[in-house]
Amino acid sequence: FNEKLFISIRNQVEKDVVLVFDIKSKSYLDTIPAYNNVQMTLPIEYNGNRYLIILNEGNFGTNDSKLQFIDLSNGNEELAVVDIGGGGNFIDYAIRNDDVWIAATMNSSHQIQIVSLKKMEIIKTINLQTEGFNGPREAHFNNENDLIYVSAYDGNIYEVNPETGDAKNYLECKAKPEGFYAGLAGNDYLLVANIM
Repeated sequence: FNEKLFISIRNQVEKDVVLVFDIKSKSYLDTIPAYNNVQMTLPIEYNGNRYLIILNEGNFGTNDSKLQFIDLSNGNEELAVVDIGGGGNFIDYAIRNDDVWIAATMNSSHQIQIVSLKKMEIIKTINLQTEGFNGPREAHFNNENDLIYVSAYDGNIYEVNPETGDAKNYLECKAKPEGFYAGLAGNDYLLVANIM
């Protein structure tokens, strides 16, 4: 992203951080403080502004997952922190209705949180019918049909309508789908990585 690499570091002794590197010069640029169990980063460019969304997983079984909104156009300033539930695992985004929607997969609370970049708050909570340790893992927006595809450890890929919150079983994987890629051959195929 703009020749920068963002690396999330979980630190057992000190606070979790995101390190910022310049790819071209191969040099360290900055450290952005993170919260408990930083999981991943997602750079977004929208309306001429650059943002970094940081997903902090929190502790499993608690509701302390957080999304951090960082303004990369203004010295890595933290704009907001949004509490999003339990077990934040993955984030993806899409441009919707003159806004950027971020889908956060919550594997402990069995939800997909839709968070608005413009409002920097949750605008919709979608409950999946998973339970126990079989919660959702990843969520990917499909810009062709305005749906979200969600992998879950219950062995399914779900098709979710982010407007209505309706979720239906889309694909039975017969294993635990960890990650997947949607968009092969014009969005006609999903490439699924099962762990068992």
